[in-house]
Amino acid sequence: MDNLTFTEIKQELINKTGVDFDIVSRQRPLPYIRAVYFKLCRELKPLASLQNIANSLKYNKNHATVIHGINKVFPEVMQYERDIFQIYNEVYCDLLQKNKSKKNIVISDVDLKNNILVF
Repeated sequence: MDNLTFTEIKQELINKTGVDFDIVSRQRPLPYIRAVYFKLCRELKPLASLQNIANSLKYNKNHATVIHGINKVFPEVMQYERDIFQIYNEVYCDLLQKNKSKKNIVISDVDLKNNILVF
C-alpha cells in the first residue's frame, strides 16, 4: 500500500474538495482538510514518518503538527464536519482502489461491522 506518493494523495484531495489546502492559513475549512490529508497519508503510507508527511506540504511544518491534526482535529471532523468526513471516505476508497489496481488485487467484499476488507 506504500507505493502511493504524497503528491497523488494531495492531488486527489484537492480534486475532491476544490480547495488548495497547501497554504499558510487557519481559515476554515483549511485545517480540517489538512487533518484529513494527514490521516490519509498515515493510513495509506504506513511506512512514512510523521516528519516526511509534514515535509510534504509547501510550508514544511513539523511532526507535531501531523500528530495534532490526526489526534485532535480529525476527530472533530468526524463528529461535526460530516461533509468533509464524507470526502475523506471517498478519497480513501478511491486511492485504495487505485493502489489495488496497480497490484491487481480485487476487493471482493467489505465487512463494515468488523472493519475488514475481504480480498
